[in-house]
Amino acid sequence: MKIRTRLALQFTLIVGSILILFSGTIYYSAANYRYSEFYERLEDRSLNTARLLIEVQEVDSSLLEIITKQNTALPFEKISIFDNDGKLLYTSNSEPLRISDENALFQSIRKDGRVEKRLGQFEALGLQYIVDDSEYLIVASAIDKYGLSKLKNLRWILFLGLIICLLITIFAAFFFSNQALKPMSNVVQQVDQISVSNLNSRVDEGNKKDEIAQLGMTFNKMLERIESSFEMQKNFVSNASHELRTPLTAIAGQLEVSLMKERSSDEYRLVMKSVKEDIAELTDLVNGLLDLARLNAVQSEFKFTELRIDELLWEARADLLKANSHYYINIHFAFDITDSNLFELKGNEQLLKSAFSNLMDNACKFSTDHQVNVRLASYQDRHELEFEDLGIGINPNDLARIFEPFYRSKSKEKTQGYGLGLPLTKKIVELHNGSIQVRSELTRGTTFLLTIPKRTF
Repeated sequence: MKIRTRLALQFTLIVGSILILFSGTIYYSAANYRYSEFYERLEDRSLNTARLLIEVQEVDSSLLEIITKQNTALPFEKISIFDNDGKLLYTSNSEPLRISDENALFQSIRKDGRVEKRLGQFEALGLQYIVDDSEYLIVASAIDKYGLSKLKNLRWILFLGLIICLLITIFAAFFFSNQALKPMSNVVQQVDQISVSNLNSRVDEGNKKDEIAQLGMTFNKMLERIESSFEMQKNFVSNASHELRTPLTAIAGQLEVSLMKERSSDEYRLVMKSVKEDIAELTDLVNGLLDLARLNAVQSEFKFTELRIDELLWEARADLLKANSHYYINIHFAFDITDSNLFELKGNEQLLKSAFSNLMDNACKFSTDHQVNVRLASYQDRHELEFEDLGIGINPNDLARIFEPFYRSKSKEKTQGYGLGLPLTKKIVELHNGSIQVRSELTRGTTFLLTIPKRTF
């Protein structure tokens, strides 16, 4: 069932229930009013008749009958007066009301003083009337012809009114549900028309205030993220293809040239050495791509253990110096190193060492003195690390893109690399719920600031 149909039915059910309750209350109140009014009139008629007959000596049964006929009587009115023994003293009609069990009725009247009872079409009233220690019983009945007729008319009016109101309610419910959900339908139609070819399209955000507008704004934010991811993926594939093609082309070219004619063993060795270097670069590139893909895919597979951040820094430094003996890596601590608790960290050892090594390598690689200063500050809930160099710096126009895969600043195009180190480092830091920031000035150097929580989870 569609939402608009469900809303319309729910609205109709609620309004219908209110209308039925309202109509029932009106009918019940009118019926009670008719009942009480009729019995009051019947009681007044009965008591007046009894007073004339019993208390006024000049009035006998014949005269009372004449007087009674002169007054406006109730429809099919019958008033009978009995003495205490049940002997009929007076009746206003030649055919008194037929009572199946007079004795039981008289006993009820003597006991309660007043009895209201329905006898077929008649509504009967029994009263006890006492004058000068003499007890009389009055039994009056009549048909509330006009009251019942009005009540029947009210019943039909309420029934027809209820049907008409329900029909109007159903129509209004479907109309307003369609109007209320129309903006949502428009959003659905607009989203349905968005595909890979037009990810730059956006849905209408309406008045930017109600829930439908918030839904449109949420869709637009999602589309912005999807468009950014698609653009990044497209650039990544394009750059990866280009970077992979370069060493492969170089390898193929060198092999083709070496096969064009017979060469000496020394010349073949030179070619094989060059091919080996190209293969090593290709291996580094493929490994970088695999690492980046692994970080983006299944982050839950990485194991987090209790570590010491100082040991990670020293190990990363040692590994880097083995391959680059001309590097100068200085590590400084901004706290008392005798307190071993300050070095605690929960994370992935291999990933963090890789991140630290990337930042140290970049700093030394792009500095004329091949030197980097690493400063570690430890707080109650986090570690802060600075990797500072006095190298060539980064152009301000390039700062916003240095964490994109394969992006390389123009000032660093002559330096060997593929632009994967910083994206990998950023992913590793984010995997540990940390953050990375960069400050740089041309010819004055660059500083990377890492903030890593001591407890990632």
